[in-house]
Amino acid sequence: MKTISKILTVVLLLMITGCIKNDTYVVPEEIDQAQAALTVDVRSLSDQQLTVQNYVKERPIIAHRGTTNYAPQGTAAAYRFARYVGADYLQIDLQMTSDGFLVAFKGDDLAGKSNVDELFPGYENAPVNHFTLAELKTLDIGSWFASTTYDRPGFQGLKILTLEEIINICEGKLEDGTPDPADTGNRPGIYIRMYDPWLNIGIEEKLKTELMRLGWYDENLDNLRPITTFPDKVAVANTKGRVFLATLQNASLLKLEEVFEGKLPLAQ
Repeated sequence: MKTISKILTVVLLLMITGCIKNDTYVVPEEIDQAQAALTVDVRSLSDQQLTVQNYVKERPIIAHRGTTNYAPQGTAAAYRFARYVGADYLQIDLQMTSDGFLVAFKGDDLAGKSNVDELFPGYENAPVNHFTLAELKTLDIGSWFASTTYDRPGFQGLKILTLEEIINICEGKLEDGTPDPADTGNRPGIYIRMYDPWLNIGIEEKLKTELMRLGWYDENLDNLRPITTFPDKVAVANTKGRVFLATLQNASLLKLEEVFEGKLPLAQ
């Protein structure tokens, strides 16, 4: 039986920018007996997980937050760029708003990568889950970007994206679901990392519900919503390997194993 470390070797081998190189970013915590009882053996892959893994090519390219050099990371511009150049997976750091929406944003960088200090003075250092989706959507997360290597202006006004909006981009659309005039036919999958899961209680169940609503997960993987693909283009979005999950926390790893019933490969 293959181990979780095999998944890390296969899935995280190549990235456009950045990766988890070791476990120094993993928050250490004790696993009590109740948590350990959530799964029989998280170190091994079930037959269903191995089936999903078989749809992943040997060295997939994973676009870490889309890109960090050519556009503001985690924005529609970054993810559309990654899809355009042929990434196999779009990686997102997943968090949950105070009103239960799933959004992509890295950690507690609101102060450094948005105008939160102007719109919400006194809450510059508040975590993402302090805000509603409507509040987060008022923020500009593009204007801060200034590459010292590439002259790429024009990112003012970009907004935080929901999981649904990123999946729209995976399917060749703009984030709002309308046709993308710059679509080249690539259809990447999505690589979801649970960022700060200890701050987002219930995010694992919410993720399953949302992926099922969008047709990107089903308890019977034969029932996934079909995505139109094109010859000689990235077609991961139309395979059973369209979703991979990762987390930085031991307890979250066990919870993901429980919630998704051992059907999707996991990485830590």
